[in-house]
Amino acid sequence: MYLNRRHRDNHKEGDLHYVLLGETVSEVNGQVEGKIKEEKSGVILKLQLSGLLSDTSVLRMLIDEENAERKRYDAKEALVDKIPTGQLVIASRSDKDVSITFGDGNKAVLTLNPFRIDIYKNDRITISGNQRGLLKFEHFRQKGDGEVSFHTSL
Repeated sequence: MYLNRRHRDNHKEGDLHYVLLGETVSEVNGQVEGKIKEEKSGVILKLQLSGLLSDTSVLRMLIDEENAERKRYDAKEALVDKIPTGQLVIASRSDKDVSITFGDGNKAVLTLNPFRIDIYKNDRITISGNQRGLLKFEHFRQKGDGEVSFHTSL
């Protein structure tokens, strides 16, 4: 297994602490958007969830920097100009989590602190993201001579 040199450190559970800011989670044009904050560095990330219309059981999650100095490369769909997205609905929210419904019997639960996403099909969990708190996101930082590069948020 190939590991990037920057990711060879002993990253343990709880080293980085990502928090989904609950007041920023909202429905926008059938998608759900929110902001995630990395507690150590204070970097704000943008979360975007969308469902695919052609397959009502697919949830697409994008995480990117909110105010990046340089736009990150975004791979576009090769064969389809624009993939039609389905409707995501915020079903409930509390001070601990936000529940989103999509498709037929599908649900996603976004835990705020620490950030975690659990996806359910007919009330049975199918996948969990950041379950052990090991999420790492490389954000842009200025090098000493003014060059922009990726570095981990340690």
